[in-house]
Amino acid sequence: MLGPHSVCSISNGPIRSVRVPQHIIGPYDDLQKFNEKLISAVWDGGWKDRSEHEKALACDKNWYENPYRFEFTRDLAHHNILIEDGHVTGFIGWEAAGWYPGYWEFTTAWRYQKRGCWWWQFIHNLGGENFLEEFESEKALGRLTSTSYV
Repeated sequence: MLGPHSVCSISNGPIRSVRVPQHIIGPYDDLQKFNEKLISAVWDGGWKDRSEHEKALACDKNWYENPYRFEFTRDLAHHNILIEDGHVTGFIGWEAAGWYPGYWEFTTAWRYQKRGCWWWQFIHNLGGENFLEEFESEKALGRLTSTSYV
């Protein structure tokens, strides 16, 4: 059985996410092992400037040692929220549900959004303002690993 600081699905199995290699990894019994897996896909090719690669790598690694509270999360996205007569009536898209570090829900919801758009602002006001540094690190990780996932 996994512990209270595990990264895992709702059934203690692997997680599913567009943010991980092959969209499924784990489970991991601690955050360090999870982070090591994420960073293991870093590729240093394709960068015009070696210093830009090093800068992105430093940005990504600077918060890995932070202790995060683990929370139950799912795929918070505007297309997964059901609304009827102006009221939230349900959520769909539970395939990514599981236990993740506290920043994960926010940085995932922001992943393909432009800063300042209504959804970005909504997530910011929902609690994302506490994870702006993690969001920048997640963007750096995306640049470092995107070619490895193809």
